[in-house]
Amino acid sequence: MNPLQDPRLLVWLFILLLGSLMRTKGAALDTSYAPQANGAVRKIAVGRDGKALVAGHFTVVNGQARPGLARLNADGTLDTRFDPAIAPGSVVSAIALRPDGAMVIAGNLSINGLAAHLAALNGDGSVSRTWDAQNGPSAAPAALAFDPDGRLLVGGGFRNFAGVPATYLVRLTGAGEFDANFTPPLEPSFAMEAGVSSLKVQADGSLVIGGVFKVGGATAKLVRLTANGSLDTSFAPDQTKVLYVHALAGAGGNILAGGQEHYSGFCRQYGAQGAAERQLETPSGVVWAVAASEDGSMLVGGDFRQVNGTASQNLARVASSGALDRSFNIGTDGAVLAIGALSGGEFLIGGSFTSVDGKTQPYLARVRTQAGPVFARVTCNAQSHFCTILKAEPGASYAIESSTDLKNWVLLKTVTPATAEIEVEAPSASTGRQQFFRARKL
Repeated sequence: MNPLQDPRLLVWLFILLLGSLMRTKGAALDTSYAPQANGAVRKIAVGRDGKALVAGHFTVVNGQARPGLARLNADGTLDTRFDPAIAPGSVVSAIALRPDGAMVIAGNLSINGLAAHLAALNGDGSVSRTWDAQNGPSAAPAALAFDPDGRLLVGGGFRNFAGVPATYLVRLTGAGEFDANFTPPLEPSFAMEAGVSSLKVQADGSLVIGGVFKVGGATAKLVRLTANGSLDTSFAPDQTKVLYVHALAGAGGNILAGGQEHYSGFCRQYGAQGAAERQLETPSGVVWAVAASEDGSMLVGGDFRQVNGTASQNLARVASSGALDRSFNIGTDGAVLAIGALSGGEFLIGGSFTSVDGKTQPYLARVRTQAGPVFARVTCNAQSHFCTILKAEPGASYAIESSTDLKNWVLLKTVTPATAEIEVEAPSASTGRQQFFRARKL
């Protein structure tokens, strides 16, 4: 029987077409994701379940009171099961999520009538009774991160923690107790924004920190510490032009850093051992946020109008090769201050904007960054196997992936077509399993 006449393939054909057509929209604002906040979003933390914690200068989200902290479902609706136990007027400056959905937040907080700079919340937003940071740091932290052992790294502009001298960075135990065994070599700086502003914990427990501070009497903006807090001297990037490092992200063992230089913003990639440095692109203004996608590309957000002379309104995509993606033309009318990476080349962005890609969407939005190949036709190949043909860009690289639930995707192969078409071959119809396919441009 001709495979095209096999009725068992009808369902598969529909699903294949759906999976293909889902990728034709390209880089764009996802208008189906439309949460409504009444103030700027400054921090985003995405959980394993796809829900997002957002913090900022808002008091209402989707018509319900939320004092600067809210959790959104994957579709953008408000998660009403999360009701944070912080009072109105609180300002959350950093979030660290635990795998079980619990979290630690930092900022200028009011909890149960008491002022605090750190607090641990359960997954429903109630205050954790098993965690006590002993009055915490002397100023609101700017960055939080858990290490592989569940200990919390706290960075900011503070100079003591619970009465103990501590310059800009401390580590707490799982119970919130000050870890006196962690003694980072940071020294006070007299710079205007002195302190640790960003943290990135690597898989081996080492810690990359960004900001502006002193180490060994010399001003530094980006250093790496070992798991015990000592300076990793093998990581020695050139920092002569850097004023501040505001954002850090990881991508395949590399470190992505964004911030500000004397006359522009900057965005760089540092090798896993710190030996190689690659300048990615040069935004005309400050970079406030960076995030990496699964394919090694990254989204850069900030307050800029151009990147390397190309118009880019506060948002830009950089391919894994380090080149600016000139086909990405989504902009915002205000600064992008936070980015959270999702799967499939999608990102959440937060900031002071009220419109994205020319459409009204205040303060928080979801954007798609990857343009997918367009469906062309269905055919049979030389082996009489059922196939679909996708239009593609000759010479560009694509990841061909499959899924049975549209959530978890498995890489089948990577292709670089010499022609304007990609062939995707169907598995045997006798398996009885529904399958979706997609091709992502790398």
